[in-house]
Amino acid sequence: MKRFFFCVLALLLTAGCAYEVCSNEAESMQDNAGMMVVRARFDQPDTKSRLEMNSAGTYSNVLWTAGDVIIVYPTTGASYYSPKQFTTADDGVTEADFSCSSWSGPSGVTKYYAFYPASRSKGYMSDGFGVFLPRVQQAVAGGVEEGMNMAFAITPSMADGLTFKNFFSLVKFRLSGSVVSQLSSIKFIGTSLLSGDIIVNNLSSGEPTYNFNSWLNTRQEDPGSTIELKGPFQKDKDYYMVMFPGTSKGFSMVFQNAKGEVIIKESAKTLTLTRSHIVDFGTINLGSSFGDPAVTQYMTASSGLDPVDLVVLPDGYTESQRATFESRAKAGIDFLFETEPYKSYKDYFNVYFLWKASEDEGASICDASGNITTARNTAFGSYWEADAYNHMDANQDAIYGFVAAHCPEIVRGEKTIAEVPVLLLINDSRYGGKAHTFSNGQTFCQVPYISDGGAMGWSYSYTVPASDDPAAGYNTTSLSPSDIESLYGTVSGDWRNVLVHEFGGHSFGRLADEYWYTSYPTSQSDISGHSFPVPFGLNVSGWYDDAKLPWKELLGMRSSLVASNSLYSRIGKFQGGDVYIFNRWRSEEVSCMIDNRPYFSAWQRALIAKRIVELAGGTFSLSNYMSTIDKPEDPVRDVISSPVIQPATKAAVPIMPMLPPPELIDNTTTNRVQ
Repeated sequence: MKRFFFCVLALLLTAGCAYEVCSNEAESMQDNAGMMVVRARFDQPDTKSRLEMNSAGTYSNVLWTAGDVIIVYPTTGASYYSPKQFTTADDGVTEADFSCSSWSGPSGVTKYYAFYPASRSKGYMSDGFGVFLPRVQQAVAGGVEEGMNMAFAITPSMADGLTFKNFFSLVKFRLSGSVVSQLSSIKFIGTSLLSGDIIVNNLSSGEPTYNFNSWLNTRQEDPGSTIELKGPFQKDKDYYMVMFPGTSKGFSMVFQNAKGEVIIKESAKTLTLTRSHIVDFGTINLGSSFGDPAVTQYMTASSGLDPVDLVVLPDGYTESQRATFESRAKAGIDFLFETEPYKSYKDYFNVYFLWKASEDEGASICDASGNITTARNTAFGSYWEADAYNHMDANQDAIYGFVAAHCPEIVRGEKTIAEVPVLLLINDSRYGGKAHTFSNGQTFCQVPYISDGGAMGWSYSYTVPASDDPAAGYNTTSLSPSDIESLYGTVSGDWRNVLVHEFGGHSFGRLADEYWYTSYPTSQSDISGHSFPVPFGLNVSGWYDDAKLPWKELLGMRSSLVASNSLYSRIGKFQGGDVYIFNRWRSEEVSCMIDNRPYFSAWQRALIAKRIVELAGGTFSLSNYMSTIDKPEDPVRDVISSPVIQPATKAAVPIMPMLPPPELIDNTTTNRVQ
């Protein structure tokens, strides 16, 4: 079925309306020589495109093409026989004969499952099919790429014929503007899963279900939230994208030329994609020039390797506050890149500020159960409690969809959103900050403009383990404020310290917290994040044995490192971390992941540097990094001059509690990557 002809009503991009696609019906007969012939036709009553333009409706014709192949699976309910393929020699007609030269009537068959086209079937399984819908599709004026119009049919008897139904939905549009001929691709970005390998179940119900967490054999492509249509394109021609049914709360279309320049069209409206229907966007006017006014590139990579991308988004900044947002974003990013190892690897990074205005300033307020009690209409829906920082979250689909539509490397297909950490900078003065991190590396964190940029401090815990050796038992001792000041200094700073901890530590560095409460696991154990596809929390160990420490290689270098700089004597294994006082160990006594100081421990610096180098496509060597790049000074303890951080004894500031640990989400089977 190569050629598709639809007559549909044109609508704006920001609106949506569904139109039903033709299904088809087949009649069959078998001769005495074992030849099965299937007469396939398109039935009108349930397949017309119901349009509001007239009461009678307008019909869609689907034309069979010579060589089209159907595959049929005879089943007994518990199992199925070897499938058979039927092929047509007819061309350009709505009714065609399909034949199978080796048909035999198997016994005990209760249902026959048929799939078009045969080459796209990934196999039958328990009232369902494995289906692969590619993310990248070829543009065809007036239709879709051959084989994309996948359909299924079920019948208890081949003598009853086959009634085919479409699996998927279509989005239709036309293009106008002088730049259309320059387009190389069009990307649709939604918030629901739109493509990839899935199992389509419950076919007997007539309205199948789409199972994104299961598949047959090896996946060709994980389910994703984008469809990309490859050009070339022409003005005033109808184009279609084939997608999984679903609901997207807001969506974008990115129009790109061969140079990587873009035009972006967006809608905040909910788009409902229904099986066997068309959503028509009408004519989209692209105008006469490319460019994305939402993007400000603040830092540009110059390392010669692949750039490592960071994205900063605003939330709660109104239309007139773009300059305010960008000023604060610069201050926060500058502070991060004054902190090692980000400072040493600054030339590896592209940093983008992506602008989207909010209707209201601030962020929504929720109660202790996470229910929003005071709503603010903001671009990305940030919220948390009025006098606490629990239940801090935002509209993740809106965040990821917007970044996927505007981050240049993602738009060009050079990176996925799993490779681009996102900082959401919130125009709200309440205390807060939280990272949300997925097992595949995808992450965003929220940092408000706390206390209108005013000063605050953080302190080391007064209660500490009496011994780092677990054989000593679960005993604690206490430190006085003067002990803490003498040993570690007490950190004073502002919201930028939270940014370094949440964004630089959790989101990019994938570091666990190293502060602790009085609770603890009753035994040594593995830490689940260590086994993530992109490991999380390797700065903390659940085991005391040197051989099981993630930093055992660094510990082996300790003597030579101390010989080069005595500050490396801080490396060891210290009990307490990952919010537990016992049965968790860290590599140094104090770091940013304990009290927000702009200092990552030697092992934390190595983990961050490794992530930077590997995202850039390079090869990381711990020994080379430690001997030639690493800088071990702590601005708080080692009296390094800094305009933004001083021990708390030099400035009376309120001491704030540490913020909650990051939200860790295992998306091994439910992939959020765009």
